[in-house]
Amino acid sequence: MKSIYYYLLSFTFFSLLYSCNNEKTEVVKKTSKEVQSTDTVIAEITEEKPQTLEERISDIRKWFTEMQNLGEINCQNKSKTTYDSFGPDTEPMPFKQNARICNLTKEYQLIVGDFSGYEAGSTAWIYKKNGKIFFVFIEGGAEAWSYERRYYCDNDENVIRHLEREAEGGNEPNGPQTTMKLNSSAPKIRDYVSTEIAEIQRILKIKI
Repeated sequence: MKSIYYYLLSFTFFSLLYSCNNEKTEVVKKTSKEVQSTDTVIAEITEEKPQTLEERISDIRKWFTEMQNLGEINCQNKSKTTYDSFGPDTEPMPFKQNARICNLTKEYQLIVGDFSGYEAGSTAWIYKKNGKIFFVFIEGGAEAWSYERRYYCDNDENVIRHLEREAEGGNEPNGPQTTMKLNSSAPKIRDYVSTEIAEIQRILKIKI
């Protein structure tokens, strides 16, 4: 009789213990899911926060400064000769076109094109970070006129700010820059400077 009593008591005790352990396991699993769910919501909120225009411009200026401090290192240079003249009735003259691509670091790459023609010339600097163009600076001129153009880009290579200034009489551009109207809501930098990019690619014989 006593053995039956002890058997029932033991069975009841272990049943209660098993039930409590299951409840603890369920609470732990539920708490873990709740923490993961909270972390996911926080991560989504962080990822969805858009970068402001001024924040992007600030980043571009910082990257530009870092690249300027590195200088033009690890560069590959190529050139080709083209012919240009004052008009169709004058004899064409040879002009050398130069391009170089500089792998400054694993992140930064600088691509430069120096172009010349009859009484005209320009230089384009293309700045890339992690394979994407973030800034382009172009300067040039013809006869007694000179100009500068600056293009700031977002992470998708869309132009977000376009600045220009120019000068007459052989002077270098100075003073305030004019903010130019963008030609669409999300203009591609490769459309804005398609001529310069195409010429650099022809000289270097690579896609940039």
